[in-house]
Amino acid sequence: MTTLSLARRPFVEITDLRLRLWPVLLAGALMQGVLWPARELARAIAHRHAYLRWPARGRSLVGLALAIGVGMGVLMLAADYWPQLAAHRAPAADYGRTPGGIAGWLAVMACSGLCEEPIFRGLLVGLLTALVPGRLRVGRVDLPVAGVLVALLFGLAHYESFRVDPLPLAIAQQLYAFAFGLVYVWLMERSRSLLAAVVAHGVGDAVEVGAVVWLQAAWGGH
Repeated sequence: MTTLSLARRPFVEITDLRLRLWPVLLAGALMQGVLWPARELARAIAHRHAYLRWPARGRSLVGLALAIGVGMGVLMLAADYWPQLAAHRAPAADYGRTPGGIAGWLAVMACSGLCEEPIFRGLLVGLLTALVPGRLRVGRVDLPVAGVLVALLFGLAHYESFRVDPLPLAIAQQLYAFAFGLVYVWLMERSRSLLAAVVAHGVGDAVEVGAVVWLQAAWGGH
């Protein structure tokens, strides 16, 4: 009988090592070059922008956010589909034909605020509040300049509408996105939290999609 024996590999082994100091120093410098500005920026945002937290009791404004979200959904429906609504035709949008597909779209829209508000009103407003301080008051409404700038960016984020929609509808979407961005930052400042902005954003998107699906069923849309 022939017995095969396999060579044992050492428990710890280093192979093909060419240790040089300068790559290690370069990696350390790059690490510090990335971490230091990020750390200082995070400190500035945390110092000036303390909305990334749960609202205090009695200040959530969730009820107001729900009402605002419903109004936003109706406004978006009118702005996005007024030609079809005026002609008493079902809005032309494909949100699925099965209960599962429709439920999926509604869930995605309801979660839009949770996905977008931490970025726009959380990160970007916090960043610009630290770098571009100042406030803008119009009548009794007083908002940070950073919030106004981010509302403009929020409108521009919907640029895709200029490729897929007629010009008047695309312009309308830019205008209401900018206006909604101002409302979201107002809710955030009033409640000292992102929760109300998240609720209003998600409810608005879900209400519009739900209304479109209902009109398609009522008016025979496909």
